[in-house]
Amino acid sequence: MVQDERDIEALKAELASLEAMLADLESGKIPHGLGKPFDDRDRQTVIRRRIEKIKSTLLDSNYRRS
Repeated sequence: MVQDERDIEALKAELASLEAMLADLESGKIPHGLGKPFDDRDRQTVIRRRIEKIKSTLLDSNYRRS
């Protein structure tokens, strides 16, 4: 049970970090990669997918605890 709580907290921290990174990428705070716009879009897509996976996992863990 304690390990589950640690895992959930770690996922929440990763989610917050990824959401901040994505916001920075989208706002231009993180510069685009050396003239390779497709790499930046791929990076954003990978981040968005990870965010969705984390949200799904957290939602599932909430249902299991209920």
